[in-house]
Amino acid sequence: MTVSRRKFLTIAGGGTIAAATAASAGFLNTRVPHRAIAPWQLAGSYGDPRKNALSYALLAPNPHNLQPWLVELVGDDTVLLWHDREKRLPETDPFDRQLTIGFGCFLEQMALAAGVAGYDVRTVVFPDGQKGPVARAVF
Repeated sequence: MTVSRRKFLTIAGGGTIAAATAASAGFLNTRVPHRAIAPWQLAGSYGDPRKNALSYALLAPNPHNLQPWLVELVGDDTVLLWHDREKRLPETDPFDRQLTIGFGCFLEQMALAAGVAGYDVRTVVFPDGQKGPVARAVF
């Protein structure tokens, strides 16, 4: 039995594509970035409503993906949001414009997540001036 050139190329090409697909699927399945996707999987799984809202807020977009925030839980209903000064970008963001936008995204994401859970959040930005926390949020 003779196989035409076209038939041979179809069979060989299809086999090559099938082999490449199987190899890439195996490669991707063994290289899932578990640590990187953990925050998305854990979001909303906390008992404390502040931690629950914060678990979504930390997923907010921020400049250069630096996550420049530090969070302090105070009492039973308050969150203080601090700026991690080591994560400033003086060369590309000398006036902290991008960081400020990132903090706004963080606070809005936190408020939205708290609202979905039935909590109201009252936020005061720079409650102690420029040297203190970036924001105080009371649930």
